[in-house]
Amino acid sequence: MRFIDKVKIVLFQPTSFFSHLKKEQGVKTAFKYFAVISFIGTVLGLIISPIYTPFFTFLTKLFGDQIAMPTFGQQIIANLINFILGLGISFVCAGILHLWIKIFGGRVPYAKTYQLFTYSSTPGYLLGWIPVLGLFSVIYNLVLLIIGTQQVHGLSKKKVLLMYLIPLALFLILLAVLAIVGFYIFSKLSSLPVA
Repeated sequence: MRFIDKVKIVLFQPTSFFSHLKKEQGVKTAFKYFAVISFIGTVLGLIISPIYTPFFTFLTKLFGDQIAMPTFGQQIIANLINFILGLGISFVCAGILHLWIKIFGGRVPYAKTYQLFTYSSTPGYLLGWIPVLGLFSVIYNLVLLIIGTQQVHGLSKKKVLLMYLIPLALFLILLAVLAIVGFYIFSKLSSLPVA
């Protein structure tokens, strides 16, 4: 199957795609796919990086000269390092996901979970570099992960929803608490007299 056809099926026919994933053997094909979508996301993110210049300008004004804007060369090097590290980390993330799914009754081998992880990451890598759409791509990653886990691991929809939404809810609560504490500390620090 051509790369672009696989992307279309993953994005627009995920149930069909993940139900047929049983035929794919090992991690080689999934790893190649992951490398390509990661590279595409890296290049597109680098192309759009000048849009983030106002953000760095704002941070510099907020914190002074402590935050330097990276040069384009530094951005290329950082993106290349992130790309290479991301390829290796994909195996670790899939391993953590595999253990999590096993806790909830998953019984298929690690290779299937790696495939699930890589293919369900498609929206994030292809669209995550776009401001605002990046958030929606993360949500669609989760949707694909839910659909894929049902199909690949044969778990019930209810179990899969609980398996992913409970940690997500806990993470969002923790994030909200940290934001509130951060704003409180920042407001107290900003009200202190400057010596």
